[in-house]
Amino acid sequence: MTRTPSRAVAVAAGCALLASAGAALLPAAAHRGVDRVPEVWTAQERLLVVDSDTGDLVVLDDGDEVERLSTPPAPISLARSDDGRHVFALRGRNTDRDHVTVIDTAYDEVTGEARRPYVARTYLAQSPGGVSDGRLPEVGGAIGVAEEGTGAMHLLDPGGLSGLGDAAAASLELAAPDHYAFAVTHGGDGREVLHAGHLRAGGVQVLDPATGRQRAWYDGCTTLHGAAPAGERVFFGCADGVLVTPADPDAGTEARLVPYPSDERVAAFHAGAGGTLWGTSEGANTVVHRIDTTRDVPLIDQVSLSTGSGALRTALATTTTPDGSRLLVLTHQGFLQIRDGSDGALLREVQLGERYDLDFHEHVDRAEAPDLAPADGHVYVSQPRGGRIVTVDLGRGRVVDRMPVAGMPTRMVLLGGA
Repeated sequence: MTRTPSRAVAVAAGCALLASAGAALLPAAAHRGVDRVPEVWTAQERLLVVDSDTGDLVVLDDGDEVERLSTPPAPISLARSDDGRHVFALRGRNTDRDHVTVIDTAYDEVTGEARRPYVARTYLAQSPGGVSDGRLPEVGGAIGVAEEGTGAMHLLDPGGLSGLGDAAAASLELAAPDHYAFAVTHGGDGREVLHAGHLRAGGVQVLDPATGRQRAWYDGCTTLHGAAPAGERVFFGCADGVLVTPADPDAGTEARLVPYPSDERVAAFHAGAGGTLWGTSEGANTVVHRIDTTRDVPLIDQVSLSTGSGALRTALATTTTPDGSRLLVLTHQGFLQIRDGSDGALLREVQLGERYDLDFHEHVDRAEAPDLAPADGHVYVSQPRGGRIVTVDLGRGRVVDRMPVAGMPTRMVLLGGA
């Protein structure tokens, strides 16, 4: 015989259900709306620094830490877009997966308006590269990241990097998998020209980035490393000289190899003043190359880094200010040399105190060397072993700040410093 619940039991059960439902509604009712407050401030400069201990990207606004962004440990290269809206962290090559992390800097270099930066996306690549002096090549409004393992350059649409859409704008086929040095110029018809130097192939491939068509190939540059446009020509560092090629492949100008004055070579270029390029290479070199690009036949000579008293100085890191007026050389001996950007004359030398052995060099697993992030009037120097960033006033030739940064600060890019 089936028994039905009594009226009292049914009422009690109904009350319990109502009470339970009411309790379930309470948390939802507790989430009241709030006013949105604009999260924006003004900063003269935004400095982004790789911490090689953790892979974090440390963000400093006018010297104050505002954010730490996580990237796969640990970037070997760091590059900013021309407009400063994005920064690219290319991971070191010690694992079977190569990551490229894109940071939305949330910073406007024109107005100084600053917001919280964030990781826009991370993707897998095949030996990504193409960074030179903290920049990637930009053509047709897109940013190029080379796939050195496959022999291609992927062009990324900056407008799609921070959203859910496809950021791949196009892909250019390069001559072969290699280590590349890029330069972008314009032809006589106004069209962009992409110059891709190949290290192992020892030559320069010239491309129309709009169509991917190869327009020229220049041989004769053994172990090519480093590229820089200057006027109507492009300069590439070779083992036995500087290869000079036309910026416009249709100009009818022949490529020329200009020999070095000694056995020292050039593997990186820095734009100075008055048509001067400064050439440097890895290793404890006692000189830098001065290249006068204004002559029909470029003149290459050397500037000694020794001081007036004859004290030994060897280059550990080199750059120039954005306006080219100053050549900056960080030495193994712990000094920053401030030199004239045209003739290389030593103006001031500042002792920073972090010394390196002459045989120091990096591997490809992570960045370990100090870096320079210059503005026109000052420069930031990362000190990985001291865990700090030193600021040097270039006019006065003195240290004006030492910012502690936990970990191992290495690669840097500066926004708003020009």
